[in-house]
Amino acid sequence: MVDQILAPEHFCYLNSLSETQLKHYIQNETYRPQMIEYFGQQEYESLRELLAARPNFSTLGTEIILLPGIMGSELMDEKGSKVWVNPVDLIIRNNFLLLLHSDDAIPLRPIGLYQGAYLKTKLSLENKGYTVHSFAYDWRKPIGESTNRLNDFVEMQAGNKRNKQFVFVAHSMGGLVVRRYLDIFGMQAEDRLDKLIMLGTPNKGSYLPFMAMKGDIPIVKIAGFRYDGAAVRKIVQSFPGLYELCPNVEIFGQPDIYTTGYWNEESINAQYLKAAQNFHLNIRANIPEKMFLIANRSLKTITRVEREQVGNNWRYKFLGARVGDGTVAFDSAYLNDVTTYETNADHGSIQKNDNVLFAIHDLIDRGRTHYLDRYRKVFGDDSPPLEEINPDEVVLEL
Repeated sequence: MVDQILAPEHFCYLNSLSETQLKHYIQNETYRPQMIEYFGQQEYESLRELLAARPNFSTLGTEIILLPGIMGSELMDEKGSKVWVNPVDLIIRNNFLLLLHSDDAIPLRPIGLYQGAYLKTKLSLENKGYTVHSFAYDWRKPIGESTNRLNDFVEMQAGNKRNKQFVFVAHSMGGLVVRRYLDIFGMQAEDRLDKLIMLGTPNKGSYLPFMAMKGDIPIVKIAGFRYDGAAVRKIVQSFPGLYELCPNVEIFGQPDIYTTGYWNEESINAQYLKAAQNFHLNIRANIPEKMFLIANRSLKTITRVEREQVGNNWRYKFLGARVGDGTVAFDSAYLNDVTTYETNADHGSIQKNDNVLFAIHDLIDRGRTHYLDRYRKVFGDDSPPLEEINPDEVVLEL
């Protein structure tokens, strides 16, 4: 732990840097204290080692498309100002309010991956000799819109090479984007797919989006203190992509949670709730011979929501147990017949965990790995008892 030396304007500056510029700061010992505060000690040291290492050229020719999770793509307005992600601007200035998704809102466009979450992932893969193409998308929008952009992106990278294939490494929501891409574009997409490696993907949804829409996760609460709480919740509730991450009622039950009346929130969108239910019905892509999953089943994770009336209001209780990665329950990530490996990394760091990164290389190169334990499904295991989970114990991670 170091004394805070980065003023808000310095955080803003670092968040505005290109990948090349940020690499320069990491490699320059002069900026070591600032970089440690920005990345954290362990990740900073890892980044230094990666940048100093000699690349391995044994996997030349293999190309990866790297997809982030929700909130993992940076968004810029039409004036060229970064709206997301800049933690300081979100709170001190009005950037959070600019995230509102509506027909008459300020248009935003994805410009790249959030380097604080994905620079290590990209550098690690490049160090193995892979060519890495980062696919940024507007995570606020319906996943179907992102799949259309993904198809264009894939075909652009393939050029005129009809047999060109890619390995898709997809964190969280990114895995759903790829699976829906396979659904919509069929054989064209499957022919482009060498492998899909999913990291903590909520294949059957997560309860964290509802907690976010209720304003109970830290970043929404902090923004609520800065602005009006109802206004902040309205913004979060305007993201159709977030609704599509909500739990599949065919798996988790609780159909009432897909009704606006359940939530006692004026801005919960009935159309988005219905579209989210249809999304779960329509996403089908499951190609076991080409797909891998890396997930966690050891951390406190929400698997149910209940409400009780207190006076004229409702109190919402989010319940769970140590059955996931803190955001996604393992049973939600798991797909039948897909080769699955277990990690102890939480949802927000699974994509930059060292053993996970080693495992990704193995899976691409050999189709198996010894860096993580293979998950073998056992029938008849008792589910642990549920307990109420305080919102401060979980974070809707990138």
